[in-house]
Amino acid sequence: MRTGPSRRARGRRRLRRRGRVPP
Repeated sequence: MRTGPSRRARGRRRLRRRGRVPP
């Protein structure tokens, strides 16, 4: 298993690209 937070950061980056995640 790779780093746990890495997977979370990847999903957060995708949400940021969509621009639907509040600051």
